[in-house]
Amino acid sequence: HRSNSQQQEAMPTNMYASRPPEVLLPLRNPHR
Repeated sequence: HRSNSQQQEAMPTNMYASRPPEVLLPLRNPHR
């Protein structure tokens, strides 16, 4: 079931990639 494992890992990666860096900016810069 290697295909399944790769798909599962790609799922979270796509979620992060789908979201713009702006969403990660506030998380990294809580002071803002």
